[in-house]
Amino acid sequence: MKRAFNIVIKLAVVIAIVIGLMILTLKLLERQPEPLQQGIEQYLSEATGLNARIGTMRTLRLFPDLDVGLDNVTFYKVSDPDFFPMEIERFDVTMPFLSLMVQNAKFRAMNVQNLKAKEGILLKKSLEVTSARIEEKPDQNADIVVEGKYDGAPMRMTVGFENTSNDPQRPLYEAGQMVPFYAQVGEVYLTGTLDRNWQRVIFRQATLKVGNETYGPKDLDFRDQTEILTPISCLLEYGADKELIKTHCLGYFDDTATDER
Repeated sequence: MKRAFNIVIKLAVVIAIVIGLMILTLKLLERQPEPLQQGIEQYLSEATGLNARIGTMRTLRLFPDLDVGLDNVTFYKVSDPDFFPMEIERFDVTMPFLSLMVQNAKFRAMNVQNLKAKEGILLKKSLEVTSARIEEKPDQNADIVVEGKYDGAPMRMTVGFENTSNDPQRPLYEAGQMVPFYAQVGEVYLTGTLDRNWQRVIFRQATLKVGNETYGPKDLDFRDQTEILTPISCLLEYGADKELIKTHCLGYFDDTATDER
């Protein structure tokens, strides 16, 4: 028993030393931002398939939270370096460093301004995001709000996140099991709650409104009809085109249409 206890103590000491060295390394890297800027540019390049160039890196902290502030980020192809298929005027994000390492999306703050992407770069249609931000709600939870234009039509989307922090000065937002969802592109609206679990996603009380016609509410199990475009995918595929939405996007709703005129 004594030997086992000594092994546990030694292991704890080794872990503490390793963590201490990691923190020291991160703090030293903060003082030399050039290699980190190149690393962020490389990460953005790999994520988009384009070459990324950061105009100004205003903020860079790595521990205990990853805090990054960038201005004038441009994306280009090597064959045409003067043409920018995607640009971001301002990008700010704060998230726990450890959540980034385990690829678990948790945010303390987020602010994106004036993102512009040509069609086919991020989504099927052209995308202009004037603002993407976290908006706190009275219940201490929050919405991630995205506003701008999709294929030239007015766009607004909100996704509900939960605040899992007990410290009111350091909120921590992440998607829970029940995720309220709202999307509007032109005169097409999609609302409901995404019920997430390990095996499937059910879109609870999903309602699709196209002009004056409303489809739903209905619980949609995306696993049941994999050959049919989900309403969210359909909205991204056809944007504000009401006729194409009604032609291709009603497979999950069957005959639940009502006319509000």
